Amino acid sequence: MRPASPHVRNLRDDRDLTAASPRGLRPDIQGLRAVAVIVVVLDHLLGWPSGGFIGVDIFFVISGFLITGLLLREYEKTGGISFANFYRRRVKRILPASTAAIVVTLVGAFLIFGGSRFVETVKDGAAAALFGANWRFAAAGTDYFTANGPVSPLQHFWSLSVEEQFYFAWPAVMLLVLTLIVRQGGEPRHARLIAGLAIGLISLASLTWAAWETQTLPTRAYFSTLSRTWELGAGATLAFAAPLCSKLRARFRPGLAWLGLIAMVAGLFLIDSSSAFPAPWALLPVAGTVLVILAGTGTDRHSFLFPLTNPMSVYLGNISYSLYLWHFPVIILAGTVFVGRTPFFYLGCALAMLLAAVYSYHLIEDPVRKSSWLTRPGGRPARGVRAHRTEVRRAGVAAGVTLLLAAAALPFVPAQAKTITLTGTFPEDVSAETSSLQEQIREALGSSEWPDLEPSIDAAMKGEEAPEEVTACGGIGPIAVKDCTWGDPRATRRAVVVGDSIAMTWVSPLREALGSDESWEVTSLGTFGCTFTDLLIENPEPEVVDACEERKSQAVDAINDLEPDLVFVANTYEPRFPAGWNEAMTPEEWQESTKTIVSRFNAAVGRVVFLAPPPLSADIAECYSKIAEPSFCAGTIDPDWRTMQIAEQELTENIDAYFVNPELWFCAEDWCPSFVGTTPTKRDLVHMTPSYQRKIAPALRAELIDQGIVDL
Repeated sequence: MRPASPHVRNLRDDRDLTAASPRGLRPDIQGLRAVAVIVVVLDHLLGWPSGGFIGVDIFFVISGFLITGLLLREYEKTGGISFANFYRRRVKRILPASTAAIVVTLVGAFLIFGGSRFVETVKDGAAAALFGANWRFAAAGTDYFTANGPVSPLQHFWSLSVEEQFYFAWPAVMLLVLTLIVRQGGEPRHARLIAGLAIGLISLASLTWAAWETQTLPTRAYFSTLSRTWELGAGATLAFAAPLCSKLRARFRPGLAWLGLIAMVAGLFLIDSSSAFPAPWALLPVAGTVLVILAGTGTDRHSFLFPLTNPMSVYLGNISYSLYLWHFPVIILAGTVFVGRTPFFYLGCALAMLLAAVYSYHLIEDPVRKSSWLTRPGGRPARGVRAHRTEVRRAGVAAGVTLLLAAAALPFVPAQAKTITLTGTFPEDVSAETSSLQEQIREALGSSEWPDLEPSIDAAMKGEEAPEEVTACGGIGPIAVKDCTWGDPRATRRAVVVGDSIAMTWVSPLREALGSDESWEVTSLGTFGCTFTDLLIENPEPEVVDACEERKSQAVDAINDLEPDLVFVANTYEPRFPAGWNEAMTPEEWQESTKTIVSRFNAAVGRVVFLAPPPLSADIAECYSKIAEPSFCAGTIDPDWRTMQIAEQELTENIDAYFVNPELWFCAEDWCPSFVGTTPTKRDLVHMTPSYQRKIAPALRAELIDQGIVDL
């Protein structure tokens, strides 16, 4: 689309507007790309450095600068911007390599993952292919820094989606701004400056939005295009200012470049998962990237930044897009197949992703980009296109052969197993019910094949955390005591359950444990996502945070009104972040906060009983694989769980309460299998399956009797 304008000729003739950086690939920018992809890979593979994820922000600035510069040159040359040509170039640049990565990842997921996880990966792949991955992960409440479930091997496509959504509108925005300025009779030599200021204001608005969204909806802010536009806009604004950059004196350039590089390196270690991101902390890597690009704009000499301009860095920059595409699927798929994080695992992943990137760049990305595919009819193909056509055909054949070989070889990968050594020492002074569970747990730990589970692993992962009538009582609406009470209405004794989602999973076993005695009623006052402590705890869902305080107050009031014989308190042992805190609660803070809320009803109840959550070990949703032995999903008890268990047990001793530790119903000698008998124990990292809730009810009943909590 090229609107005719009487001012276009003057605009194109203005030398200030046509001043730009050299047309070829800038080695400093290729080096920046290398830095960006390396730190992202290190972050995903090693979890180091703490701010490695800022590599994506570096990519955003580079992309905004280069694409905006390309569009500006087209406008200054032709007086318009061809949307069709722009999107043809984007398709050739982005789609072939990304499509190959998505398809191969889905094939790997089909061969390795369980059914439900594969289905979710297919949905992720569809979202990635349609450039909507960021909104899918934001809508799912995916926490980039703290995975509450299996990590998608395509999660990294969120950043590509942000870029393409930005570029869906960016050419039109640029054309509109430039055209309006020229048609309003603005001085041609000032048009670029005014347009740059307008783009800068758009970026500032995005930054302001990002600052607000980071504080109120941090998960959505991380993936949001609106909260990331300012980073691409920073590069775009710099592209508008390119003529001014070319006037920068040579003696200032090295200092600016090194200052920018230092800012980026500082960001790698000053920024971590607790930092407010993307605003304001992304300002540090964004500013650093802008300084490096600014220092190299308008000059052919970039030798003052050898760390970026050496041949190795430039080559890694060339393949950075392909390396970014392939590194995350390699890490996630390999992590599902191979036991442990040994040096061989890290080395193998590094080699695999590097080989995939080299293969992808030289046989798919670069040949297609240089080919005549999607070239405008009548247009002349770029030099060397004929030679590349053969390479493109070879790339297609090679990709197909690779898929077939991978599919054929995967069944011959040795089944992965962990070495589990048990002494055979059974716990003493336990009930017959607990002893029976211990025997089944030890048998499961020694199993080399998956039994016929009921429900299946896939069904367990897709199922609810508790029966429907219990789940209905855990929402954020007003507490309904009558609707959430089970048992004989003529019962003379009452038990109340409070807490978060862990409490909801204890309701059914408590109903069964107490239900054989018709003198008991059980009432559920728990709330999903609402930790039962005196402090307000953060949650990815803002509506839960907003309702949590009121739900806790209603629960306390209901307990005081009911004056129950027993109150069972159950919360997750996962790290809890109080609202406005940058660090998780310490065990001591947990004790004090829990003690405070219990004191608000302690005098009105008979006994308070703390129910510990199932031990944290392996996440079945993440570890389950079609080609791995059951032991691959066996895990040892998480040290943080043990710390919290000790802290909560100490609390019960201080306030004259009772404590029930379910460890022996899930684990033997610190090892915890993913199933007991033929029943999956948990549906994710922390929540029992409803089937296992029923299975442990007799052991829970015996424990309550043995401790003298009840006299059934």
